[in-house]
Amino acid sequence: MFRNSKSRFISFSDSVFSVILTVLVLEIRLPIGRNILSNSWINFGYSIIIYIAGFSLVSTYWVASRILCK
Repeated sequence: MFRNSKSRFISFSDSVFSVILTVLVLEIRLPIGRNILSNSWINFGYSIIIYIAGFSLVSTYWVASRILCK
């Protein structure tokens, strides 16, 4: 009944992490206008920084879960 349960758990956790990383990138909105100092470009810069921080955090948890499952 519980054959391959470890590999199924690893596959499930990998898919959960991939969905989380995809949702993170969906929150980035493209800026409007050409002026680099406008609010939309500044908010875009903040969104990129937050995405990089979130990606790093989630990736760290993903690597830790892969190490624990070995």
